[in-house]
This record gives sequence, C-alpha cells and structure tokens, in this order.
Amino acid sequence: MAKDKLGKEAQERAKLAKDREKWRKEEAKRRTKKKAGVTNETGAKIIKIISIAIAAALVIALGIGLGAHAGLPQILLPAAKVGDNTIHAPEWAYYFYNAFAEQYNYAKQVNS
Repeated sequence: MAKDKLGKEAQERAKLAKDREKWRKEEAKRRTKKKAGVTNETGAKIIKIISIAIAAALVIALGIGLGAHAGLPQILLPAAKVGDNTIHAPEWAYYFYNAFAEQYNYAKQVNS
C-alpha cells in the first residue's frame, strides 16, 4: 500500500512538473508576443484601418480632381465681388476676352 501511495505521489509530481513546464513555455510565448507589441488580431485591425483610410483618401482625391477638372471651383466660387454684385469666373472670362477681342480687332483695323 505504501508503494502504491508513493507511486501515485510520484506520478502526480511528474504531472505537476509537466504542467508547470507547459505553463512556462506558454508564458514565454505570450511575453514574446507582448514585447513585439503586435498580435495577429492587432495586426489585422491595424491593416484594416489603414486600408480604409487609404481608400477614403483616394476617393476624396479622385472627387476633388474630377471636380477641378470639370471646372466646379470656377463656376461656384466668385471671381470678384463689386458692392452687392458677385461675378463668377465664367462671366468674368467672357467679358475679359470679349473686351480683349474688341481691342484686338480695333487695333487690326487701324493698322490696316
């Protein structure tokens, strides 16, 4: 009976030692990951956030580029404001080029 009891105690101690060693290895792995600062879940979240930010920036840049190419700032923003009158860029350009063309044609007629 004493042998059985000693055998069981030895088996329990061996099992405890094995469990302790397993725990130490798991703890070492966990500490290594913690020192690295990025786990698989954290890395995936960071990549997802960065991807969304890049996609949003591209959409905004594309929208601004297409809007500028279509002339929206020139149409919507005032080129000059005189008193209560606001003159937009297309209207300003029309009168400027019209006056320039009149002066050019007048100078051409005078010189001929």
